[in-house]
Amino acid sequence: MALTATITLNRTTAPVGQKVTAVVVVSNSAGSPVTLTEIVPQIKKTALTFPTDASPVAVGKCRVDQTVPAAGSETYVFDVCFQSASTSEEVGCIIYSADGQTVSPTPDTISIT
Repeated sequence: MALTATITLNRTTAPVGQKVTAVVVVSNSAGSPVTLTEIVPQIKKTALTFPTDASPVAVGKCRVDQTVPAAGSETYVFDVCFQSASTSEEVGCIIYSADGQTVSPTPDTISIT
């Protein structure tokens, strides 16, 4: 697969209601550029094995308007705001490309106080 990705949060702990920024870096090892069609944020409590819509959280849209160049990378961001305290939440995403690739980086973890 030509695409790989990482996701990093701008903090490891945040108070309820404070914006947290997720930075997604998508790298392309192929010899031709790849167009991304969508980056879908995913939030889940670390103890769960599946994403849930039950967590009180607001997630911003991740704007995908760039092509990842051949042998290059691009950076994307989206914001998350948790509305209740939690000892551990995972923030991840699913990345879709126009050529059919799907990439999901290892989620980053945050505690909400």
